[in-house]
Amino acid sequence: MLLLVKVLILYAVLVGLLWLVSLFLHYYLYTQQPEGLVWRVPLAAGVIVVVCLIFPLVMAQWWDQVVPITMGQIFLDTTPPHVIEFDQIEVMEAGRKVIYRREGKGIGPDNFVAPDRRRFPRDIEEFTAVTRDEEQRIKFQAMRRNQDNARLGGTNQVYVSEQGHRMGLGELGRIELGSPGTRALSLLVVVLGLGSWIGSFLLLQFNFGHALGLGIGLYLAWLFLMGFVF
Repeated sequence: MLLLVKVLILYAVLVGLLWLVSLFLHYYLYTQQPEGLVWRVPLAAGVIVVVCLIFPLVMAQWWDQVVPITMGQIFLDTTPPHVIEFDQIEVMEAGRKVIYRREGKGIGPDNFVAPDRRRFPRDIEEFTAVTRDEEQRIKFQAMRRNQDNARLGGTNQVYVSEQGHRMGLGELGRIELGSPGTRALSLLVVVLGLGSWIGSFLLLQFNFGHALGLGIGLYLAWLFLMGFVF
């Protein structure tokens, strides 16, 4: 309900702002006032609110991830990474599967212990990491430093999964994933948002040059102000 109230208030404020800007700038830049402002201004404001606000918020609910609507989210990439925690590591040793279970919340080989109390070995070629609910089972393989099969081990050892996930030996038990498509999504939001502002000023019968300048300037101001609203 609070979100709906915010959207409606922003729409009403935007209608008033576009009305005043249109009257002032048309009087200053052109010889006559545009016709049809009664319907052009509400439509232009509606396009901006739908594209720059409602669309990202709906997509955020649909994809269950942050869809950028503020300047910080778009340009500063403040979206936290998605973290996957593994509670057990399965390793094949001498033809049998040995399960190293996590003790506590720490990461690294010393925090995974086998039933005989052995710590996770540092020279393992491959293993399968399993989440607590066992919904995710990801197989990792040691990444060699050179083609001569350099000796495994050390805190710098890195393991890579078929999906491209990377986990260092020192971070055993946790991987951080950048939000998938965040940069592409940010670019899409910027293109659509900028297009909606420029298109709205064209709808208000500004020439393309004026619409371009006003659209870019006010879109950046919109992104900045949204950081205080959301």
